[in-house]
Amino acid sequence: MAARPAVPAEPSRDVAPAEVRVASVEPAAARRLHLRTAAVAAVLSTGLAVATAYGRGGVLVGIAAVQALLVPAYVLGTRRPGRLGAMLLGLAAAAAADTVLVVRDRTSLAVLLGVLALAIPAMLLHQLARGVVRVAATESLAGVALLVTAEAGLASCIALARATDGARLVAALVLGAGAGLVVARLVDAAVPAPRIADDVPHGLLGVVAATAAGAGASAAVGIGATQLTPAGGALLGAIAAAVATLVAVGVGFMVATAEPEPGRRDRLSPAYHACLGVALPLALAAPVGYLVALSVAG
Repeated sequence: MAARPAVPAEPSRDVAPAEVRVASVEPAAARRLHLRTAAVAAVLSTGLAVATAYGRGGVLVGIAAVQALLVPAYVLGTRRPGRLGAMLLGLAAAAAADTVLVVRDRTSLAVLLGVLALAIPAMLLHQLARGVVRVAATESLAGVALLVTAEAGLASCIALARATDGARLVAALVLGAGAGLVVARLVDAAVPAPRIADDVPHGLLGVVAATAAGAGASAAVGIGATQLTPAGGALLGAIAAAVATLVAVGVGFMVATAEPEPGRRDRLSPAYHACLGVALPLALAAPVGYLVALSVAG
């Protein structure tokens, strides 16, 4: 009787999850990036605050400028696949969000739900249109979804400007978040400790200092305001700065895990990363600041 051939053992189904590769950042390079980001944060937040002095029209122009900056900074800074379509969708979402908020003259953000709903089939069509080069579809789709959400979130400042003394509320929001980002980056450039993550040069001390700086900046805006007291401004600035700074930590991790293109070195990457480290935190902190501002302003 012939012997039965040996049956190879079935491999174990317990597969370890893939490790996320985090690029090690030299201390000198991290310090330069922190200083660049602090400079961009100071320029953008000051520019937005100055734009609020021109009323609703100034807020609209300032927000549109930051939205336009966010698109290339995000798409090129994170090196997500499907770049051209992602840029077009990001710009379209920004234009649609701004338009519906201008046409519908209310402080409510309900109309933005329609923009986000229409963006879903557009994002799916974007993936189908990529054709044979459709690689990393899930990563591309998630990246575009975050970009569209950020663009719509930044538009919430336009709705906030329609509240009573709305321009002052927007100024308090952007100055609080901007001051927090500036202080956090300066602190991280000097002492990024205790580290929030081992491979990302951001420390908890920067988050704490940013919260205090945001509270102080927004409290100053509240002096002499009709709807915003210094105490309410301090609360608004503290929350906006904390949210923006924590998002900036996430941006640092996104930048560290971005896969470089083989055989190509993009000299503009530091500029993209610095702009991304400001524009995306401002965009995601804006809806939170919108809710807090309406609450403290009564």
